[in-house]
Amino acid sequence: MEIFSLFLLPKLPPEPDAVWEKIYLPALNLASKRTKNVIVLGDVQNVRSLNRNRMCKVFPLAQARFLPPPYKRNRIVELAESLSKNSIVIACSNLCEYSKTKTPGFLSFPQQLSRMKLEDGLLCAMNGRVEIDSVREALTLEPRIVSNSEALMAVVKIAAHLGYHGYVHQYIDSNTLERSGIDRYVIQPKPIEQLTSYVAMAFNIRGPPIGISELDIDMALACIRSLLLRNVARKKYKIRLPKFHRFHNMKNGVFVRTGMQRGIRFVPNCSSGAMETEENTTADTFMHSLEQCECNSISKWRKPHDRYSAYDYILRFELIESKSSWRRVPGHRALDLVELDGQVGMRLVLENGNTATFLPNESRLFWNKNQLIARLLDKAGGTASDILFAECQIFRSISFTH
Repeated sequence: MEIFSLFLLPKLPPEPDAVWEKIYLPALNLASKRTKNVIVLGDVQNVRSLNRNRMCKVFPLAQARFLPPPYKRNRIVELAESLSKNSIVIACSNLCEYSKTKTPGFLSFPQQLSRMKLEDGLLCAMNGRVEIDSVREALTLEPRIVSNSEALMAVVKIAAHLGYHGYVHQYIDSNTLERSGIDRYVIQPKPIEQLTSYVAMAFNIRGPPIGISELDIDMALACIRSLLLRNVARKKYKIRLPKFHRFHNMKNGVFVRTGMQRGIRFVPNCSSGAMETEENTTADTFMHSLEQCECNSISKWRKPHDRYSAYDYILRFELIESKSSWRRVPGHRALDLVELDGQVGMRLVLENGNTATFLPNESRLFWNKNQLIARLLDKAGGTASDILFAECQIFRSISFTH
C-alpha cells in the first residue's frame, strides 16, 4: 500500500482556477509519481475537471475514473482492500458554502472565524486516528458544513478500515484563495457576503510528519496579523487557532512579538509570552499572549497597534523547546555554557526561589556574558555571590518571523 493513497479535496470547477493550483497540486504532490489509477468519489463534473492534461502535471501515467454513490459498506470494504500501491482515492467535497442572500444567518460576523468554529468538530474527528462516530455526530449537528457528505463519509470509512491517520494539509476559503503566505489564513474584520471553505486532507498509515508543519507556522503568524487588523478596526471578537492545530497537542512555552524594522534592528512594540506549564497547552499560551500583546504595547511601549497599518508590522513568535530537553547546571558554570548567539536562552533560579529569564533572541543585546549574568541577577533580586548557589536552566528556541 502506498503511504499517501487517500485524499479529501474540494470540488473542482470545470474551468481552470486557483483551486487546482493552490490546493490540489500541493496535496497530490504527496503521492507517488508512479500512480496510475485515480478513483474519484464525488460527481461526474470532478472527473471531467480532473482531465488528463491536469493529472499529467502530477502523475504522468494516471487515468481518473468516477465511482458514483451510493457508497455502501460492502462497496467501501471492497474498494479499500482492492487498492494497489499505484492507486489513490480522492473524495471531492467543499466545506461551508455561505451566501448572504441564499443562506442568511448561517455564518455570523466575522464569517471566516464563524465557519472555522462550525468546522472544528468535523476536522478534529478526521485529524489523527479517524473517528467515524464523531464525524457522523458533527454532520448531524450541522449538516450544512459539508457540500457532499456521501463522498466525505466514504473516504472516512476507507481510512478507518485501513487504520489510516488523517491530517490537514491546506485550509483556506474562497476569499483568500488568490492570496499567498500567511494572508491565506488571516481573518478580515469586515463582513463577507459570499464564502466557500476548502480543505485538503491526506490520510496515511503513519500520520502527519513530525514537528510543526508549514501550515501550523503560517496559521500562527496569521493569528497575529488577524489580531492587529481587529485592533485597527476596533472590533471585539476573539481570534482563535483551529482545534486541529498542532499547538493544541503541545506544552512548549511560546512568546509573541510585533514591531518595526529600524535599519538592521527589530524594534518591538509588543512582547508577551510564558514558559511551559502542566496546565496550559501551547495553544492556550499563544492565544493568551496574543491577547496580552495589545495591553503590552500600550503600557510598556506606549504604542497602540492602531497607530500604523497592520501590514506595517513585523510578526514574530518564538517557540521554546520542551522542558524535558533543558540543561540544568550549577550557577557557577553558566558563564562557560551560555552563548550570545541568539540561539541559547537561560532561566536563573536563585536559592530563595526567585527567578529571571532571558530568551535566546535577547542574548544579542548584551556585549558580554558577565553583563548578561549581572542583568539576570538584578532581575531576580540577587547579588553577584548568589550565582554560586543558583541553578541555571539552559534551553534553545526557534523563532518564526513574517
